[in-house]
Amino acid sequence: MNKTEAKEEILHLSKEINHHNHLYYVESNPVISDYEFDMMLKRLQDLEAQFPEFAFEHSPTKRVGGDITKKSFPKNAAFLDFSFARGSRNVETEAPKPYVRGVEPIGAPCDEEQV
Repeated sequence: MNKTEAKEEILHLSKEINHHNHLYYVESNPVISDYEFDMMLKRLQDLEAQFPEFAFEHSPTKRVGGDITKKSFPKNAAFLDFSFARGSRNVETEAPKPYVRGVEPIGAPCDEEQV
C-alpha cells in the first residue's frame, strides 16, 4: 500500500468509525456488530502505526469514551451506587454488595429458608 492509499483509507475508516460511534452512543441504534466495529478500529490502529504521519490528533483511536458521557439524566433517576454503607457488613466475612439508591435489598433468589 502506498502513502496515498493509506491516507485515503485512514480518512475513510475514521469517518466510518465516527459515524458508527454516533449511531451507537447517541442514537442507540447500532447497524454493525461489535466485531465489525472492532475490526475497523484495529485496521485503523494498524494503518496509523504503519503510517504515523497520517494519524491525526482527533483520531477515533485516541478517543476515550463516547458521546453518551455528555448526556444528562433527571435528578430522580435511580442509579447504581457502588459505595457501601459503613457498618452494613462484616468486612471479615461478607463481600461488598452494591445497591440501588432508594430500593430496599431483597434476599438471595435461593435463601436457605426457601429451599
